[in-house]
Amino acid sequence: MGTACAMPSPRRLLLSLSLVAFSFGIVKSEVVEWCASTPAHGAVFETRVYEEVCIPLCVQLQEEEVAPTPDTERRHLLQTQTLITVRKTRIDEAAPFEDDAFPYPYDEVNYPPSSGFSGAPAVSPNTNPYCFTPTSAEECSYTMCFEGIAAVDDTSIAPTSTVRCYRVNVVNDVMVFDGNTAAEDDGDISREIKAGFTMSAWVHPTCDEMTNVNKTVMFFGKRKEGNNQVRNGIKWHAKEAVGLGRFYYYDEIGAVESELTYRCGVWHYVAVTIHDEAGTLYVDPVKPEHMLTNSRDMYTNSAVAFNTSSRPDHSKRGRFILGQPDSGSDGDEGFLGMIDEVRVYNTAMTADEIHTDSVTRTLLPSLPASLKGYYTMTGARTPGSRYPHIVQKAIPTMVPCVLGMQHSVGPVDGHCRTEVYGWSFSESVNPQCSIAGVASLGTYVNDNTIACTTPGHLSPQFTTVLASNNGLTFTDPVFVDKTTHHLFMESSLYVQGGAGSNSGASADQVCEDFTAGSQEVTVSVWSCPKCGPPKADAYNPGLLDTPCSKDIC
Repeated sequence: MGTACAMPSPRRLLLSLSLVAFSFGIVKSEVVEWCASTPAHGAVFETRVYEEVCIPLCVQLQEEEVAPTPDTERRHLLQTQTLITVRKTRIDEAAPFEDDAFPYPYDEVNYPPSSGFSGAPAVSPNTNPYCFTPTSAEECSYTMCFEGIAAVDDTSIAPTSTVRCYRVNVVNDVMVFDGNTAAEDDGDISREIKAGFTMSAWVHPTCDEMTNVNKTVMFFGKRKEGNNQVRNGIKWHAKEAVGLGRFYYYDEIGAVESELTYRCGVWHYVAVTIHDEAGTLYVDPVKPEHMLTNSRDMYTNSAVAFNTSSRPDHSKRGRFILGQPDSGSDGDEGFLGMIDEVRVYNTAMTADEIHTDSVTRTLLPSLPASLKGYYTMTGARTPGSRYPHIVQKAIPTMVPCVLGMQHSVGPVDGHCRTEVYGWSFSESVNPQCSIAGVASLGTYVNDNTIACTTPGHLSPQFTTVLASNNGLTFTDPVFVDKTTHHLFMESSLYVQGGAGSNSGASADQVCEDFTAGSQEVTVSVWSCPKCGPPKADAYNPGLLDTPCSKDIC
């Protein structure tokens, strides 16, 4: 239900018992402690899809001389046990997990399914990193907690005195263009294209005060006499007054454009594919079955056909440039906005293949043979650029993870606006929420928040809350390692949240933030299951005040 967990359930790094000696009435007592190299509690780690990250955990034994006990007197020299494993520890729910380093909704432990210990031998000191290589289903924020204990059941060996918890955030890099920034390939891509080809990208255009100006997104060019001549390119043209724009395909022969229907400030998938002399400009391709049937909002998309014989230059003068116009363009300007997931294939694509490309999060780790250029804006997959500016933003193909919500209880009549909290929400054209299996349009707030409206006309029930950036791929709680719920209640019931005389609201007022930052919810209700109206001959004034008995009220 998105309520705060009372205390994280730490996973334990089990350390085996080492040699123990005793003599002359004095024995060695051992305490498991953190190594100095172990990161402090609350440290935050950052990684990206298919990029491994490790938390460098280390525990060691600290010996202390103590007086013997019956248990320690029976002990003798033991061989080190080479057993190490991971398990969750049950923590008293009365002890709340209140830590400024882990605010709601990151205050519950959740481990990605693909994570695990490195499996180092159980010796002291025991260096055993906990590693994680996120898949495209695990681009989330994870809270992981650990403590070290001995693997031998011996109460005289004390575990670490503290539990250490960490955040691991899976982020995505995009390149920001300010009108002066440019990114350029040295020409290798151009030489790989012999006949048909496809180029695609996720583009987030920014509208500014400049209207009726073409802004270059990317193009294949040819360097000649110090200038770049266009062979195949994509531009963006905005009408700032209406907050809309269109995309262009252009080359040395001519140009075609989409309709003026695309919003500024959101991500758009744009692709050009050319086979022989036939080409198509695609913008936000979508299939009818992926559109909401219960919404009047229309999902705009384009597939504009054109003819051209122009191709990228195969010589050493060929160039592939992002963000800046060709030198010969009159009045064109550099791109304002963000670009990510730039892909160039040496083959033309069908409409179905374009759609598949548009919903594919990443081509990693196994790249198709037809892919000749691939820029994820991370590390080596960032094109050479002037004044590069990389920021972390989610794109529509990322699967958002839901970790909590603003109103965990609401009326069965629905139509309550509530914010859903999590990770990897994107400024997309088709964000959706799914509550009780009913999908509806969502509103992007930021990369950690999306606003939703609860569905109505439901029976009282406990439901799962999911989200999607593209209306196609929704949150999978298995990969989040956490499920967020929403409770639908009859409007006549009373809901009490938090503590104090002013807390609480009736369910038909629950659109108000009655929890006031707390995620506590207490429900108290008289229920009468399977009961119809009382029989006429059995009615008496006190009958309705008594509990049900044998299905009779």
